[in-house]
Amino acid sequence: MKPIAEWLSSLSTTVTPGNLSMEGAKLYQSKECLDCHGDDANDNETEKTPKLAGQNADYILQQMKDYKSAKRANSRAKKMKRNLSDVNENEMTAIAEWLSTL
Repeated sequence: MKPIAEWLSSLSTTVTPGNLSMEGAKLYQSKECLDCHGDDANDNETEKTPKLAGQNADYILQQMKDYKSAKRANSRAKKMKRNLSDVNENEMTAIAEWLSTL
């Protein structure tokens, strides 16, 4: 029985769309995305940020990757690159999935 328990505990957690989205919601807050994009991820007039709620997850993920790699350059690029510096690809995926459900 112990070998089975050890084997099961060694498996990585399977991420399903439901818990991926829940994780994305937590990350959106903890990574301070809401500071510029707002609580509901709609356009923020003060920060002049685009609406993210309801966007395609693949599109959002690609934009985050492009900002992080400095491939995308605009007035927000430096701030986005800095903010994404401690966000890994799995976290970006979770955030993008969550945003697409709004």
